[in-house]
Formats: sequence, structure tokens, C-alpha cells
Amino acid sequence: MKKLMLLAASGLMIAGMTSCKKEYTCNCTSSITYTTSDPDFQSLLPTAETSTTSYTSDQKKKDSEDWCKTYESSITASESLGTISISATEETTCTL
Repeated sequence: MKKLMLLAASGLMIAGMTSCKKEYTCNCTSSITYTTSDPDFQSLLPTAETSTTSYTSDQKKKDSEDWCKTYESSITASESLGTISISATEETTCTL
């Protein structure tokens, strides 16, 4: 009987130390902005664009935080046309 109680107690301890997987949703917002070195041309550039995307996965809490951060990014592209430069920046931020 003592062995059975010891086995049951150790089983509960092991079960208590493991994390349960749960469904997490990573919500990402991407925005693209356009800028120019000459303010007179700013009105000719496209307006800022924003979009949202959601990703879902069954993971442990800590794993899901790292997983969600992998979708974050920041990219900038620039082009010069004579004395005027134009830049486009896309930035994506994510939260659980």
C-alpha cells in the first residue's frame, strides 16, 4: 500500500511540473509608410497602408511568446531620383 501511495504521489508531482499546451493567437499589425526628402512631393506618394493577420497554434505559454515574435519585422527600401529620395517602410508588430 505504501508503494502504491508513493507511486501515486510521484505521478502527481510529475504531472504538476509539466506545462499544458493551449491554443494561442498571435495578432500582427503591418503598416507601410512612404516618405520623401522633399515635402512638396509627399502628397504624391501613396497613403499609409495597414493590415492585420492572425496566427493560431497549440503551444506552451513561453513557446508561444517566442513563436509570435518571429512574425515581427521592419523593412525599409529607398530610391533616389536626382536630388529627391523616396522611402517605403513596412513594420510588423505582434501580440498574443
